[in-house]
Amino acid sequence: MRRRGVSAGFVVAAVVVGASLPASSLGAREPLAGSASASASAAAPAPTSLNADVLVLHATNGGGGIDPRVKHLSAQLTKPPFSAYDTYKLLIDKRLPTPLGGGGELALPDGRTLRVTYKGLAESRAEPRYKVAATISDPKGKAFLPLLEVAAKLDEPFFVAGQSYDKGILVLAIKMTR
Repeated sequence: MRRRGVSAGFVVAAVVVGASLPASSLGAREPLAGSASASASAAAPAPTSLNADVLVLHATNGGGGIDPRVKHLSAQLTKPPFSAYDTYKLLIDKRLPTPLGGGGELALPDGRTLRVTYKGLAESRAEPRYKVAATISDPKGKAFLPLLEVAAKLDEPFFVAGQSYDKGILVLAIKMTR
């Protein structure tokens, strides 16, 4: 699944693997109060905080393969759209604390800033998923990727990619953990 936004002549594609958009953002109807799916989400309160483990990768066509430190992402990085690049180098590995309703920020190599916000439990899910928002802003604070929201599973990354950087692009792998 992809969401695209255009800003300052750049196309940003967010490729979400292991997560999906909340039902409400897809135009689906919310479950009726008291239904099985509505009560499943209500039964367990949202954790008061999660961590966003962020890997910032530099994707190029330099013939260098996948950095050994991110070999665990090989299954995703060798399939489209990521297979358009043959080299992935880890630039940043950072854990951001994300309290419920709040978030963490990370300076990216291209001068922009990533903000990850934990928004609580996603509605109408049989297994727990967590509402997470990601935004990227330029050095002046203007939104480059205004808002991407996903319903993420714990310990499964979702990806935000497409920012031009040093003869390639940046690929952000974001995994929510406890």
